[in-house]
Amino acid sequence: MPASALAAFTLSAITSLIQEPTPQDAFQRDIQIERSAPVSELSFDWRLDKIFIQAELNDRPGNFIFDTGSPTILSRALADTLELEIIGQNTGRDAHGAEIVMDIAIVDTVRLGDVVFHDVPVMIFNFETLDQGACFIEDGIIGSEILKGSAWRLDLSRQTVALAAEAGDFPPLPPGPETALHDFGYPHMPIIDYAIGEMSDKALFDTGFAGELALFERAADMPSVRRRIVRGSLERGTGRAGESAGGWSDPAPLVRAQLDDVSLGADALPRLYSDLRPIPPTLFGAGLLNTHVVTLDYPGGRIVLSPLATTAATSPPPDFSIAIVSDQAELVRLYENTPAARAGLQVGDVVLQVDGRELPTQPREARCETAFWLADGLDAQSVQTLTIWRDGQARTLSLGPER
Repeated sequence: MPASALAAFTLSAITSLIQEPTPQDAFQRDIQIERSAPVSELSFDWRLDKIFIQAELNDRPGNFIFDTGSPTILSRALADTLELEIIGQNTGRDAHGAEIVMDIAIVDTVRLGDVVFHDVPVMIFNFETLDQGACFIEDGIIGSEILKGSAWRLDLSRQTVALAAEAGDFPPLPPGPETALHDFGYPHMPIIDYAIGEMSDKALFDTGFAGELALFERAADMPSVRRRIVRGSLERGTGRAGESAGGWSDPAPLVRAQLDDVSLGADALPRLYSDLRPIPPTLFGAGLLNTHVVTLDYPGGRIVLSPLATTAATSPPPDFSIAIVSDQAELVRLYENTPAARAGLQVGDVVLQVDGRELPTQPREARCETAFWLADGLDAQSVQTLTIWRDGQARTLSLGPER
């Protein structure tokens, strides 16, 4: 779930003849944490540039995305299985500004490894309403309200999430950039200080965002930031920002570039790829895990990025992207002055084949297989031909000679 989903919300009034907990009560009280070891470590799967973990909710095991930029959101199917009592509703906006209403409940226990969190407020959402959401999200999202009260260490090189009462309980790591981590209350998302040249601001560390940096466009317009854009790296395009709880965003202008002199505290980070986003805040995302172990030290009020000895191989961002929209494969993003653009592709084209591979979207199993391949298996930079459907006819476009 993107970072700004449910960041601002209004709560419906709850009345009862008995003193049941209200959403306000649930959000304001501290979650109780039960530990059986100084450090608890659990393995994760790395798919779709996201962290997938196993957790037990009320003793029922499930598979979840671990997303520091979202509150915990359970699938409607899981909530029904757990027979959760609805105590209210949350009205908020997703990353694209669409209004979303979700039920609120309380889960008695959430277990991650050797750690148990008690009385955790959760949102409930039917991911089956999304074009791809039910394919990618099985039981839901484990989110940021459980972060408070612990230190968390995210290590992609070992594919582990570790948590402890204090950051000093973790094994030592090489020093790296660090800065303040702020907790502004529920849902306790990790807000951090950062700077680009002389410009300083606050950002969200959001593991639900796959990239390294998504810069709020007003921050990007500062002269000190514009001077840090790597010459020749600025690219413009058109496309959908992504699918969120309210569905796909409408096509809009896209801008991306490489940035130097992005710093946390006194230390500069390596050159980063950055997208621009029209909605605050700026995001630092899961892409940083390719180069750093990230420690979110809530008790100490800081985030630390420890450089990896061997960094994971990464590829330049693709010229174009294809995803499932309304039960068909659609070209959802395209950058100008690229082989894909010069071949004549347009955002909104229905894509029938990629290098001769068909992209079925029915039945559901075929749609999910196609969605996974497009999101995690397709190397867009190596594609030679795309067969598209436009204006009532199929045509095959060659991207090969320039690639």
